[in-house]
Amino acid sequence: MLSRTSPGALVSAWTPQLLLALAAVVVSGLYGALAAAELGGVLNVAPPVLGAVLAAAAWWTAQDRARGLRWPAAAAVAALLAVAIVQAPPALLGMALVALGGVVVVGGLRIAGKLPDARTTTAALAAAAVALVPFRGLGEIALGPSVVGLSDFALGAALVVWIGGRGRGRIEIPRLALAIALFAAWLSITGVLALDPAPVLKETIKWLQVAVAVVLLADVLRHADARIVVAWLVGIAVAAEAAVGLAQAITGIGPAAFNVGGLIRSFGTFEQPNPFGGYLGLHLPWLLAGAIYVRRSRRPWIAALWLLVLVALVISRSRGAWIGMIGSTAVVLLAAMPRVRVLGATTAALIVAGFLAFAGWQLTGGLERALPDPARAAVEGRTEVRDALRIVVHDDFAISERLAQWETGWRMFMSAPLIGVGAGNYDEAYSRFNFEPFLQFPGHAHNIYLNFAAEAGLPAAVAFLALSVWAIWRCVRAVQWARGTPWEWATIGALGGIVAFSLHNLVDSLFVNGMGLVFALFIGLSYAIEWDRRRRRVRGVAGAAT
Repeated sequence: MLSRTSPGALVSAWTPQLLLALAAVVVSGLYGALAAAELGGVLNVAPPVLGAVLAAAAWWTAQDRARGLRWPAAAAVAALLAVAIVQAPPALLGMALVALGGVVVVGGLRIAGKLPDARTTTAALAAAAVALVPFRGLGEIALGPSVVGLSDFALGAALVVWIGGRGRGRIEIPRLALAIALFAAWLSITGVLALDPAPVLKETIKWLQVAVAVVLLADVLRHADARIVVAWLVGIAVAAEAAVGLAQAITGIGPAAFNVGGLIRSFGTFEQPNPFGGYLGLHLPWLLAGAIYVRRSRRPWIAALWLLVLVALVISRSRGAWIGMIGSTAVVLLAAMPRVRVLGATTAALIVAGFLAFAGWQLTGGLERALPDPARAAVEGRTEVRDALRIVVHDDFAISERLAQWETGWRMFMSAPLIGVGAGNYDEAYSRFNFEPFLQFPGHAHNIYLNFAAEAGLPAAVAFLALSVWAIWRCVRAVQWARGTPWEWATIGALGGIVAFSLHNLVDSLFVNGMGLVFALFIGLSYAIEWDRRRRRVRGVAGAAT
């Protein structure tokens, strides 16, 4: 056996540390190369800063859990070195910059004795991954069919540090994460008959990332300090994104196609108004719940932030985001009824009254009378839907286009109902089913449930619907588990967010631009609250026994 001072022991102890530090350098070096080559300006500061953070995390976690780091660190380095070779030689400059920044910062922290532990570092990186969702496009690298952005880098770094920092401890894997991984496996199977297998691979990787994020966030969010970090970073990101959108509307900066009635539709950093509005709509319930539950001294600030995000969402003119906002607001007020009894009871009464009014209107033939003649003829089966849409397209192009995509998606699904045309292959198959004047490739069917049916068959549509219902049920249970705790507001906000996700996806697809991480955050929080409750009950039983 080697002694503690022998060269072999020193090499063995330092190897995982060096490997993980190298992994950190490679990851941030790739981004550094892109920033140096394309972005320029102030963003060139980001690579050495990011590299310093990752190198610091690598240094500390390696010292803390040296034996547990060897295999994950080696695997990460092997994969990232392969990427670096593909990206070389520009990546070498980024790596050099990152290494220099990492050595300086890690050395300073080491001298000061303030290196963070693995859990704190993982929480910070996981929070950064979710917070960077709207900004992931500011630094992207194309790797085959996939595009890796800032949020992906942060999530990958968090995963490496988390695995290394845990050592050989038992990892609890949420069942919903396993279900999402199985869903990704089915998507990969659709590549057998796909027109282009590259989008299938991209979709599979995207959903595997969501599954991994659920596992990571569920573990990280067990701790109250990690939840605080996530709340702050995500709150800052949402406020910044809303401010960017408002600035675009006020200054009129944006494409001419986004000008509606003399006002630019806000699009933020998403380049499109619908995902911008959808992103804000996912976080609006959290802000509303926070404003309800926060101390009175802080309530004006949270309410002001909620109003800022609300205005930016409205100006986006995303109808899907509006639908999600209305539904999620009602859910939040109902769930928070113990705190806002009058508003909650009023909301419940309005929902019941609205449902009864709509049912009565429908039963008396109101819907048929409200439809234009061509639409009524299509509903009654006297004409084809596509022929009716050609007639009414000039009245409201946005609505006509959505209906046209639904018609196209349905025909696509009927052509291969079991396995679909291939995950991610909607555009590839679009020209076989579209019709004039809707010839531009839309990217998806403007209804995620129909989109999965068209691309991956009936099993995928049923599976995704089941995943959505399961996620909503878990968030409902989380609210029940968190009653009377300081995190009741967060679970209510997550429930509202998952409802906004489901409603918006009826007319769009929000699983773009990395927003699957927000979906994973909602689910991860529900598991963290459940596990936290279980731990408190075990402690209570042990305390009573003693």
